[in-house]
Amino acid sequence: HSLRGASVQMGLRAMADLLARLDGAIAQRLPADPILDALDGEFEMGRLSLHDARRRLGAPGPEA
Repeated sequence: HSLRGASVQMGLRAMADLLARLDGAIAQRLPADPILDALDGEFEMGRLSLHDARRRLGAPGPEA
């Protein structure tokens, strides 16, 4: 729940939506693998986007 709220605050709407779906799947004891796979993809896209922004700004950061 707190990760979903943090995602909304940072403007990561797709991730927040997936986290809401994950909460629902867990509550209903449904398989969550497809949602977790989608979350992995969203996280990776966000990580790459952050890396690109750091590079454009000349800010230090971890390598992609």
